[in-house]
Amino acid sequence: MKTKTLVLAAAALTACVLTASAQSNVYSLNIVGYVNVAVSNNYSLVANPLNDGNGNSMTNLIPAVALPNGSKVSLWNGSGYTTIAKKAGAWPSSPAIAPGTGYFIFNNAGGVLTNTYVGNVPGSVPGSLTNTLPVGFQLVGTPYPIGGNIQGTGSNTINLPSILPNGSKVAVWTGSGYTTLAKKAGAWPSAVVSVGQGYFIYNATNIPVAWTQDVGP
Repeated sequence: MKTKTLVLAAAALTACVLTASAQSNVYSLNIVGYVNVAVSNNYSLVANPLNDGNGNSMTNLIPAVALPNGSKVSLWNGSGYTTIAKKAGAWPSSPAIAPGTGYFIFNNAGGVLTNTYVGNVPGSVPGSLTNTLPVGFQLVGTPYPIGGNIQGTGSNTINLPSILPNGSKVAVWTGSGYTTLAKKAGAWPSAVVSVGQGYFIYNATNIPVAWTQDVGP
């Protein structure tokens, strides 16, 4: 069974039924739902899959009670990371993390935790969303909460921009390093990314590139 996404479930407005992915971590009733993302006892590369309707501040997405002191959130700033460490039971700052943005969580709990994102599908269904990939590396999740193979093109797929040239890359975190997937001879290697998973895209052009996802009925 192919991975069901929150978006595709949301498109079935007339059905109004609760749907679940093959991995049992994505649930939706109409276009409002939640996504469960496992956070390992080390570094996990995740992404905000939903719009929480309240500014998407970090402390809304990652409640303080969920992670112990010494845990960290690291946000990509274009050339490195801005890291926020939890101390005395609180996060010292709470920047906004927009839907479709990837980031690292360092879990200092010593065991796997589950972070639950609650909110709305960003954008309309059916509809389209566009994020910009700057030159070089960008830490992302998909614009819509869609999982699937990075080779997928067209509606209801990852739909990486065709304009990305050979030498562009997708880098997927393994828990201790990266698996790097380079575009060659006009094609991407096969690899599956999940809803709520963060990953790097390397744009090998010399201009920003628009990444548009379409969601159809």
